[in-house]
Amino acid sequence: MSLLDIPISIDHDGQFLMLVRLFDYFHPRNQPWITRQSYTHELITASTMPIAVSLVEGGAVGVLARKAFQVSPALFATIMAAPMFAHLTSFLWANLAKGRHKVRFITCLQFTALLTIGSIALLPTNKLGALGLTAIIVTGRCLLSGIITV
Repeated sequence: MSLLDIPISIDHDGQFLMLVRLFDYFHPRNQPWITRQSYTHELITASTMPIAVSLVEGGAVGVLARKAFQVSPALFATIMAAPMFAHLTSFLWANLAKGRHKVRFITCLQFTALLTIGSIALLPTNKLGALGLTAIIVTGRCLLSGIITV
């Protein structure tokens, strides 16, 4: 059953139907047969990776660091400067990716970044946890920088 077969009760000059048809173009069944499997994997990654990235963005992790971990001002500044550290590692990622299989390299970076971000949940909420949070955020941002660079 397609989204187009569902009865639509709200129709403001066809805008809702147009939106449904627009999203229906992204369904894997509308892609060529030979690319469906890789397209499905790519679609899942493109849909879920931004959620993980948003967990290490300054606003979200800043609240977490201050409220749950009571980080010191120096650690808080380091967490907020993590994107700048990540920019500095772009040269490293470019050199590491030379002569390697790009898809495999990026997949390993994504997997490692997700493990790193997920490990935040295992941290204790004490001073050691605050240090761990700072290290994890900086490492995670550097790994995400590698995904973008390569």
